[in-house]
Amino acid sequence: MPTTLYHFTTARAWDSILKDGYLEPSWDYGGTVPAIVHTTESSEASSLPLGHESGRPIRFELLIPEGEAHHWHAWGKAKGLPPEAYRALGIPVWTPDDREYLTDTNRDSLHWYVVERRIASAEWVQVTDTESGAVLWPLPQD
Repeated sequence: MPTTLYHFTTARAWDSILKDGYLEPSWDYGGTVPAIVHTTESSEASSLPLGHESGRPIRFELLIPEGEAHHWHAWGKAKGLPPEAYRALGIPVWTPDDREYLTDTNRDSLHWYVVERRIASAEWVQVTDTESGAVLWPLPQD
């Protein structure tokens, strides 16, 4: 069964993504891991990593096949994500399994997922500008 996840991006990036027809994996933590598309279980931008929760009003609702979205913490641990990558996203320690590391600024990291490939428009359910409420995709039929 597919998993519903959300991806947020800037308004500036939308035209290029629409033209290309996919979300391109672009986050590789300085080349230390495969490039990924960050996603979250939450439809709210406030769940994004520290420093990324504002300025990303374009919300993609996605349906990702089971097994192709990896929980961020488990994926990072399996891939050997460097401690700096955790800290850069507001997670102060390398032990995400330890519930004591959770604070108000990183609690939502339990809901982050990654996808290690392009996410084609066939997997987009809806794209919304959360500032205006306008549905940007699917494109209106003439």
